[in-house]
Amino acid sequence: MATVFFLPNTVEEACSILEEWGDDAIITNGGTDIVIDISKGNLIPHANVCIWNINELHQIKMDGDYVRVGGAATYKEMMNSSLTKEFPGLIEAVSQIGSPGIRQVATLAGNICTAAPAADGCTMAMGLDAQIVLKSATGERIVPLSHMMIGRGKTKRRGNELLTAILIPTSKKNCAYGRLARRRASDIAKVMVGASLEIEDGICTRAVVSLGALGPVPCRAYSIEQKLEGKPIRTGIEQLRGVFPEEAKPRISQFKRYKEQALPTLLVRTLELAAQRGGA
Repeated sequence: MATVFFLPNTVEEACSILEEWGDDAIITNGGTDIVIDISKGNLIPHANVCIWNINELHQIKMDGDYVRVGGAATYKEMMNSSLTKEFPGLIEAVSQIGSPGIRQVATLAGNICTAAPAADGCTMAMGLDAQIVLKSATGERIVPLSHMMIGRGKTKRRGNELLTAILIPTSKKNCAYGRLARRRASDIAKVMVGASLEIEDGICTRAVVSLGALGPVPCRAYSIEQKLEGKPIRTGIEQLRGVFPEEAKPRISQFKRYKEQALPTLLVRTLELAAQRGGA
């Protein structure tokens, strides 16, 4: 059966198509992940809904206490936006994704929906406590990014839903991103840490810490957040030296021992940079 190709111009049109085709349809934009699966024959969709022409989804704008990143906004568009530039950790993560050519077409929304274990943008967005907007022909719902990815290649998005936006709280601008890879460019990191801190008079009032490449999908390090909140931020970070987050569960591989040794140091370095940006 040949794949039917759709190129909608509005969110409503896209949702109408998805309502009809459901799980038999795929959504593409840059296609940097999913097209590989199609070319290898691992995925044979009945319908391909390309959202590139939906101008609304390329927008990055303010939405109350959030910066709203459209579901078709590319990493290049995020790097050029004055709004996302306010989150230095996010720009650090995005700037290390693939190559300039990849960033020209790849999207944060696409990486979230493919639910890969080592996605820079997803890991940092989770460290910013981002929310995901999912829209269908019958309504809209918001899901925390920390709850969105439920397994490698699996998310809570339903077949009739379109990821229309990622909402990033404006309170998370004291943020930083750390990664370790075998080479500086075009390499998937072996350890990733995203962090954002809210600090008042030197006290950490709120911490969000995320980990990537240390389990089936990026995850929140709630155990680390609890050790930081309510304490002088510098004291809290110092007490984390040598601590391995209980949420990190690297699979058995040639890199397992490396990850176990490298993560505590990268965690502290990332938190120190976030605290510095918070004036502590």
